[in-house]
Amino acid sequence: MTKLNLIDLYKTLATPILDKGKNQLRFSACPIPGYSNHRLAKDNSNYPSLLIATKGRSENRPAPIKLEHLRVLFDVDCRISQESKLEENRFTVVSCTEQDPQIQEYFLRVSATIVTVIGQEPTHSQVAKTVGNLVELFRVMHEAPRKSVQGLWAELFLMTLSTSPAELVRAWHISPEDKYDFSSGDQRIEVKSATSRLRQHHFSLGQLTPLKGIEVLVASVFVERVGTGMSLAELSDILRAKIAKEPDLLLYLDQVIGMSLGSDWRSAAKDRFDYNLAKKSLAFYLSEIIPKISSNIPREVSAVHFKVDLTEVDAVDKKSLKQKSGLFRFVGF
Repeated sequence: MTKLNLIDLYKTLATPILDKGKNQLRFSACPIPGYSNHRLAKDNSNYPSLLIATKGRSENRPAPIKLEHLRVLFDVDCRISQESKLEENRFTVVSCTEQDPQIQEYFLRVSATIVTVIGQEPTHSQVAKTVGNLVELFRVMHEAPRKSVQGLWAELFLMTLSTSPAELVRAWHISPEDKYDFSSGDQRIEVKSATSRLRQHHFSLGQLTPLKGIEVLVASVFVERVGTGMSLAELSDILRAKIAKEPDLLLYLDQVIGMSLGSDWRSAAKDRFDYNLAKKSLAFYLSEIIPKISSNIPREVSAVHFKVDLTEVDAVDKKSLKQKSGLFRFVGF
């Protein structure tokens, strides 16, 4: 599947000129490649908009949605300028109401995912559900971060190296309260990153003492900030290309990243990390051989955390992971 690039397409659009006395929405727009029923548009305020066409008319039109950087109008009549022609049609209009280039690019990137998810002829319910996911992404942009950029980068890094990135994305956690970063069947993977080039990581006692029958693999990686490194946004683009044939996973990926970063979303493009160092340093450890505090803890004591130095702990041979069943066999490279 060819990557849908709405950022470059948007740059080709001219600002529309309004007709006096007309109160209909007016856009300069063009069909979206591969999804010609929908339009990418620019309004007279130079705001980017996604115009979504649906089958028929909605009997119960949802109320408009307005956030700080986003506006959604369902089933509205629009006048569109396109190559000296005027088109009048009814669309659901999703607009980024912000001049900040970073926010506009974020909107256009996610809009490309939205289009691939809903397809060429979506129903009204499909549009409402998928647009709701976009609204949630913009809502969490003002919430406190749930995970550090460094920690999130390390998780994305592991997925980009996977022999089956889609399987790891499916197993990826969406809640920061989850004990492990990846979970599938009776297997768990926890990613730990370090900036000091010392393989020292913080664990909760619960992470290293799983329930009977649960296997836990710890991925340890050095994540070091460098000016010439790879940003979180660039790393996510690599991963997106690898799972491009599964649009629902693309949207899920955006959701987890958005919820994890919260108000730190700008750091996704700003902070850069040494990809080569990360790849050379990546090592895996089984939880049962990692030193830990005795699990014989009084019931009154909880939330036990400690730091472990894995330098002298035997790592799992990466090639042997490919012989494993389940989730573990996808992390080797």
